[in-house]
Amino acid sequence: MLKTISAITSMVVTIFLASVAFAQCNSCGSTANFGYPGGTCATCSTGGHGIVGASGRHHGEVLRAKLDHAIAYDAKVSARNRAWPKPFTCADRQAYSAMWGPMLDAGFADQTTVTATHFDEEGKLTRYGKQQIAGIMRNMPQHRKVVYVQRDGNEAATLNRYNQVQEIVSTFYGQSGRVALTDRNPINQQGLRAEVTTNAYYGALPAPIIPVSDGSTSVNDSVSSN
Repeated sequence: MLKTISAITSMVVTIFLASVAFAQCNSCGSTANFGYPGGTCATCSTGGHGIVGASGRHHGEVLRAKLDHAIAYDAKVSARNRAWPKPFTCADRQAYSAMWGPMLDAGFADQTTVTATHFDEEGKLTRYGKQQIAGIMRNMPQHRKVVYVQRDGNEAATLNRYNQVQEIVSTFYGQSGRVALTDRNPINQQGLRAEVTTNAYYGALPAPIIPVSDGSTSVNDSVSSN
């Protein structure tokens, strides 16, 4: 297809060159040529009829230079297409591999994040939370030993959790670990399993009812007592 386009381009340029010759040399004689010295349009080559540009170069030379450039560019594109995919294999491989780095980092961050589930109602680290930190410090590669504390809507609660984790890491693991805040919400199970677990939890809850008074107490007393 590129060869066809190249041939069409050459034909169009040739016709254009011929049309320029005819248009510029009508006043020089009945025979049309490019106005080179010795021809019928010899006077045109002197600039008398506007064929010579301001730079002194003949229009035919300018058009020939443009045509040569088009031919050279077409040859370059054709060579690239024939060599495909060798010139682009490395770049394609890098582009494909580049997307895995952020995904890997996100996976490690999810595995090294402590959330509200690792603290009790009073904001203290639970045994589960301490085991989570110990697992991170002992099992992760050195550059992955970062305990991320999930931010809470309450900044005071977030700071309290951060300080507790920092104290554990500094006391038992020295300089081998770091603590940082994160806005990630790690999900460590499949969505279908989480849905089944959630539905089972709500399905096991007793139905909310108001005890009917047997006459010894009023409805208001039954509601307030429950």
